[in-house]
Amino acid sequence: MTQAASNLHLTQSGISQHIRSLEGELGFALFERVNKKLFPTAKASELYLRGKKGVVEIENAVSEIQRKEESPRGTVRIGLPVEFGNNVVIPELSKLGVKNPEVDFMITLDFATTLSGMVLRGELDFALIDRFDVDPTLKIETVASETLLLCGTKSYIKKFGPIKYTTGYLTQLDYVDYKPGEPIVRSWFRHHIHRHNLHIRVRAYIFDVQGIARFIRSGLGVGVLPDNAVARLEKEGVELHVFEGKRAPLKNDICLIYLPLKDRSLAQKLVMDALRGLRLK
Repeated sequence: MTQAASNLHLTQSGISQHIRSLEGELGFALFERVNKKLFPTAKASELYLRGKKGVVEIENAVSEIQRKEESPRGTVRIGLPVEFGNNVVIPELSKLGVKNPEVDFMITLDFATTLSGMVLRGELDFALIDRFDVDPTLKIETVASETLLLCGTKSYIKKFGPIKYTTGYLTQLDYVDYKPGEPIVRSWFRHHIHRHNLHIRVRAYIFDVQGIARFIRSGLGVGVLPDNAVARLEKEGVELHVFEGKRAPLKNDICLIYLPLKDRSLAQKLVMDALRGLRLK
């Protein structure tokens, strides 16, 4: 007791009181007094041996965490939009991972609403999302943009004669969009031809870029795709006609969202900086 008091900078009576309190919480004795000497009970010895393993594990964890700060290490949890994530971000993360062999990635591909909720709950370190109103707790930075293009296969477009940006021509076409109300197709109309309420026939809805691309390449109708998806279809040999419009390209902002935490690992900072660097490419 005297040695313990000295090591912990406490009084001997204070140590004795702590021991009695601990024995009360545990429900069994830790020491037996024989001829004015203390001897640990069998239960105390077992608790010591198993507790020592836990303490060593904690010490190792602390050392490991401190060592991580010397260079980027560990797993970074990232949320990404499906199409932009697969075609733009993952190739960049692959390059980053090759240069930093101790940095690992845990990636979730989903919609903006889902990803923002996961960031808020601490399930993701940060995420890239299409711009939309997010919880004010989150920080938001625009880091990249993709061009939204109205397109269809040339074989489908050919059936409607010379291309015109008129109500008569555009309402002949069939369309595919991501959800009822045709928010993406109609945003293209508003941006390029200043039309808000064209009556159009929508053949299919699917909230997925790959699904829209498959409908378009099958000749079901025309629809809006991001430029990276159009480039991939053309690379695969699909002959597309892209409606140029009469104004600057319609852009979709890609935003980095995160909680404004002060304590981030070097690995997290490294990846966040790489995502911010997308705007330079």
